[in-house]
Amino acid sequence: MTNFSSAAAYLVKKMWLFLAVLLVLFAVLLSVMRYALPHIEHKKHLLEDYVNQQYGVNLSIESVHAVWQRSGPSIVLEKVSLAQDAKSPVSLDIDKVFVDVDFWESISQRLVSSNRFELVGLDLDIDADRLGSGSDADFPVVDALKSLFLEQLQQFSLRDGVVSVTRK
Repeated sequence: MTNFSSAAAYLVKKMWLFLAVLLVLFAVLLSVMRYALPHIEHKKHLLEDYVNQQYGVNLSIESVHAVWQRSGPSIVLEKVSLAQDAKSPVSLDIDKVFVDVDFWESISQRLVSSNRFELVGLDLDIDADRLGSGSDADFPVVDALKSLFLEQLQQFSLRDGVVSVTRK
């Protein structure tokens, strides 16, 4: 019986040690993210490259500013533009994008959750002929925008926006 209780005590101690190590690693990771967030401006090309490769479009961002607030990161993108080309029937220019991410809710849902998503100075041009002639698989950026604005975001705000739908 003592052999069993000593083995159980040993396992409980190791489990607590493992839990403590995980908690410390999570705290260090969170601290590194909070420290690195203001320096994200120097890595904006990674975001541009990811979107360009993932959706086959030409996205450019003039500047990115980010700080850590009470509920999570707050990100401001300035002068975001998506050029219309053969892979995209949509072109857009946005003066500023404000995103406040709820970090803890995003962790619990395993999906990015935002308290604030605001577009300022949107100029969106949609080529309805090209959009109607192809499917969503032909234009992955359209599917991504549709998913973002119609499925993922519960609410967003738009100030000073112009949406143009053109047909030839």
